[in-house]
Amino acid sequence: MNSNSSQEFSSVFHQNEKILFPNLEFLIGDLNASVSPLQEMVSCDLYPLEITGIDLDSEDLGCSESLLGNCFSNSEIDYVVSIDQLATGLEQANPITDGFLSSEHSIEKSFQSGFEVAMSKLSTLHINDRFSETMMIAFGDDLGIDRALVLIDEIVSGKTLPKFSVVEQDILSGFGAFGIDTQTIYLSDEFLKNNFSSPETVASVILEELGHFIDDSLKETDSPGDEGAIFAYISQFGSITNNQLSLLKLEDDHDNLIIGTTSISVELSNFKTELNFGESISGLILNSQEDEFLFDININNEDLGKTFSIVLDSDGDLRPTLELLDSNGVVVSTGISGTNVTDTRISSFQIPLSNLDAQGNTLSSTKYTIRVKAFNHQVGAFELGVSELNYGFPEPIEFSSFNVGYLEHPGDLNIHTFEAQANDLVTLAVEGTGFTPDLTLLDSEGNVIAGGGNADTTLTQILNFSGTYQVIVGGSGFAGVGQGSYLLSLSDPRPEAQAIEFGQQLQGDLHVPGDRAIFNLNVGSQEVGKPVSITVSERAYGGNSYYFGAVIEVYGPNGTLLASQGSNVYYQVPEIDDFV
Repeated sequence: MNSNSSQEFSSVFHQNEKILFPNLEFLIGDLNASVSPLQEMVSCDLYPLEITGIDLDSEDLGCSESLLGNCFSNSEIDYVVSIDQLATGLEQANPITDGFLSSEHSIEKSFQSGFEVAMSKLSTLHINDRFSETMMIAFGDDLGIDRALVLIDEIVSGKTLPKFSVVEQDILSGFGAFGIDTQTIYLSDEFLKNNFSSPETVASVILEELGHFIDDSLKETDSPGDEGAIFAYISQFGSITNNQLSLLKLEDDHDNLIIGTTSISVELSNFKTELNFGESISGLILNSQEDEFLFDININNEDLGKTFSIVLDSDGDLRPTLELLDSNGVVVSTGISGTNVTDTRISSFQIPLSNLDAQGNTLSSTKYTIRVKAFNHQVGAFELGVSELNYGFPEPIEFSSFNVGYLEHPGDLNIHTFEAQANDLVTLAVEGTGFTPDLTLLDSEGNVIAGGGNADTTLTQILNFSGTYQVIVGGSGFAGVGQGSYLLSLSDPRPEAQAIEFGQQLQGDLHVPGDRAIFNLNVGSQEVGKPVSITVSERAYGGNSYYFGAVIEVYGPNGTLLASQGSNVYYQVPEIDDFV
């Protein structure tokens, strides 16, 4: 384009007073291509387009007058720079026939549409009567509201904005990230391509990363959790539930982004795409029709044959679907879903022993993909956890004692072990802090012999064999949801008996649920046929009476149960009267 054409276009552009989206650059790794093949592409003084450090604006590129209508139409940008075409044979690309000017596949158009939706949401938030409350929920009470109001106004007007860069999906490992040092929002090329027709989805990621930008601009220290996701949710829906907020406050959204040889500290959107065993991540479904979360799990050969579980804990509003796909994209397992299902899981999925490609060659690794979507129109937050392939080092538990444990995330499992003899009667009990745990008892061969239901907090079992037994503690419900600290106890199966005589009172201690105190009573011929009463009285602790729902059982010399009396009501004292 000659200078006159450039000026003509510029004047038309300014005459229409079109406010364009901010600087957008493409980072595609090593690009060994000359600039000359781009001569027919256009930038037309709209904004600089950066490709690996090369500024391409109207001074560097020609803009053919014959393409002016495509360059600028109805005050919109109507062309696309195809990442694939730039990276694979740039010199062969024709800007018209190969789609450089096609808005149907435009990364830039996808970004522009999403950016405009995001600005519209911020405009609404900006004038909302609950602006101060909203900002403090996302960023904390120490946020300067007046400064926040000015910054949001400058973002909406375009006066203050971070830089935006499009990077390859493999580099980003997610949909979006905010570079703290570079003050740049990075967006995935695949994400923009795949969501060309879903500006709301693109807007949700832009809003989240703008939330990180706002937090970094206004506060000296990072707000706890994923403040960007909280800000994005409130910006779009006006409010957030306590359950959604608590899930997102737990999220660690920090990571490092590697571009070339440079490591950039970033805050990620919650659309992370990789998970390791023993990890969890929170997510936010904002568009029930479009949002789809995909998380990859890498499987190494040493993992073959092992089992793992996936647990999804929602905020109570979301009705999620949970699927596990193999490396070919085939669904191999699903969690329960439905209009009344808020939590779900895939339990004990076993990785096949074979790891071969289509030609029968052994692969060094493969991957599975977890897919999370909304079952119906409900939207909301969720936390997804993947169990460890190995439980790590089991913790021994002694008879008549407690073990303190902690479940770090949904899907986390702890293992405890104990040695027992054949015919031992044991009771296992667990109590969680803020959640209900679930118990599973396994024998020395790993076979489940008790528990593993929805909420087995107490198990009483006669053990058939001598050996090492395993106790697994996890979340409860059919989805296995629950995380936090817990207290596990194991009763003593072989307490030492004490001798007691008629008319005598003895003290005993029951330390954990299921513990037994055994008293031997010798009955002479002169006592046979006479009635006797047996009572468990209260025990004083610190001057207070304490009842524990004791049970009295009387056994004959041959071990036959003769009488039993007890109560689950703690203020009732069990008593056997006039036993002959």
